[in-house]
Amino acid sequence: MRHPDTNDWVHAGFSCGLFTNKRHETLFAFCLYGVEFVINVGGPSIMGYQEWLQDHNDISPVVERLGCLLVTEGEGRSQTHYLHGSFDALKGIEFDRLNGYHL
Repeated sequence: MRHPDTNDWVHAGFSCGLFTNKRHETLFAFCLYGVEFVINVGGPSIMGYQEWLQDHNDISPVVERLGCLLVTEGEGRSQTHYLHGSFDALKGIEFDRLNGYHL
């Protein structure tokens, strides 16, 4: 992603956020060096997370939902992936409100 002050590309190691689904479950998602993990904080099932992904065309709850976009440049083994945008919890709250979810 780009550094907010210098605009240089930097390696982003961690991001996280809370979100809810139509089952009224609260989920905690975190991304560690590009791998996304989700924990249902109120129960043992992740079926609600799988439904959330289907309902939202497989967007990431800690990338696109918070206002960022994954961009791929190059081809084959020379591909490079970048996150464009700013992670903004308020955008996630607005996304949830517009989609009928509330924390």
